[in-house]
Amino acid sequence: MNVALATSISCDPTRKVGGVTLGDEFLMVHVDIALAKSEDLMRPYKGYHIVGHAIGLDIAWAAIYVCCYF
Repeated sequence: MNVALATSISCDPTRKVGGVTLGDEFLMVHVDIALAKSEDLMRPYKGYHIVGHAIGLDIAWAAIYVCCYF
């Protein structure tokens, strides 16, 4: 199930989001549109815990759940 439409920002494993390094399993994405607004964020960010509150923010999301469309 798609939970958001987002733009990929970084796949650099040393990049930090909310003070936590992405590592090899996460990407930094910018949330453009929330599709499942009540879905929990995989890594809460600055007090935000659900996708609907992360619109317009750069968050960490597990790479395995990122689908690319061109």
